[in-house]
Amino acid sequence: MSPTRARPLAALLLLVFATTCQPAARTTPAPAPAPAAAGPVHTIATRDPRPPTARSSAARIVDTLAGRRPDYRALLHALARYRMLAADSGVPTVPIPDHLPVHPGDSLDIIPALRGRLAALGDLDRSAAMSDTVYEGALVEGVRHYQRRHGLPDDGVIGRETLLALQTPIATRVAQIEAALAALRREPRVDSGPFVIVNVPAFRLFAWDGLPDDTAPALESRVIVGQAVERETPSLANQLRYLDFGPYWEVPRSIIVAEMIPAMQHDSLYLRRQNMELVARGDVAVGDTITPGALDSLRSGMLRVRQRPGPSNALGRVKFVIPNDSNIYLHDTPDKSLFARPRRDFSHGCIRVEQARSLAIWAAREIPTWTADSVDTALAGPDSRRVALPRPIPVIIEYVTVMAAQDGTVWFLPDIYGRTADPLNSW
Repeated sequence: MSPTRARPLAALLLLVFATTCQPAARTTPAPAPAPAAAGPVHTIATRDPRPPTARSSAARIVDTLAGRRPDYRALLHALARYRMLAADSGVPTVPIPDHLPVHPGDSLDIIPALRGRLAALGDLDRSAAMSDTVYEGALVEGVRHYQRRHGLPDDGVIGRETLLALQTPIATRVAQIEAALAALRREPRVDSGPFVIVNVPAFRLFAWDGLPDDTAPALESRVIVGQAVERETPSLANQLRYLDFGPYWEVPRSIIVAEMIPAMQHDSLYLRRQNMELVARGDVAVGDTITPGALDSLRSGMLRVRQRPGPSNALGRVKFVIPNDSNIYLHDTPDKSLFARPRRDFSHGCIRVEQARSLAIWAAREIPTWTADSVDTALAGPDSRRVALPRPIPVIIEYVTVMAAQDGTVWFLPDIYGRTADPLNSW
């Protein structure tokens, strides 16, 4: 190995030792639910299972690093860069401007400091021409880029939230990256082969073809996740086993009791309007007529509600089945409007996928008879159909508030569920 290649490897080893082998205070998490019978559900490891001798082995660390996800490796490089920034006294802090909010076109008294910080963080080209007194042009675009990286509305307006983010010490960002790396290390190991990652606070899904040659996901999609505080999407790891085209939506009992029964009491045609039906035990459909007796049976659990397949079905045209005790799955949706929102925690816990068609094509690509045309036919058809995947695809639903890309871009995401105060209650 040449000296020029040895130095980066040595530096990377030092970085891995720093982030892997330092002891950390930990609290005991709540007991995890039992694994689902249909497939193993991996829970967070509260202690590193490897003995100290193994943890201190450089060879073992290099081997572990080689098997990590591409985004993990990108985050390691981001940590090295942010540690250098934290040690650089030349990176300016951003003082409070003379007025808030600051809109594009306003006069601004802190432009030199703002320009210097954005340039140091990679949000602004240092050579870009701009005014020293008016907030406009390239500086506005730099702020918008910064806002996107921090999960803020990218309107270019410097308000309270944007200012607080800009004033966050870089040392705090270093700690956030370290916590994200620790969270990723607690996840089940991803080996070769395709896999899917859903990062809840990023409101994003990433489908990867497999390690170690990936540098970018094969597919990326915006997603909608469970609402904070009462309907949070849990972290879990399982396998995508089936695609259900033209799915029925089996309405959760909690929704029936809290939302649907009150609506039915005021609208006797509620089920018919929603293309829903009552279902008795034995999976027998008994129609959509609402009577006092039917309401009593719904309250007692003798009847349940499901929505028939169709254009208005809440699951859209395809459901991605990952069997688990929490009954969490990925699915299409007939309402695409909410994907335009920067914050997208609107569901009851399951995950709505904007690019559901593309995900279905990607997931089914190992079935010779299932081409893009086949998927389109199934999506458009009136019939329900289940397609079993020949090789189940690992799916990890994680809660990680820092992400990095191969190009060096780093995202610091809002802690929408308030989990990072207890790092063992995330991934």
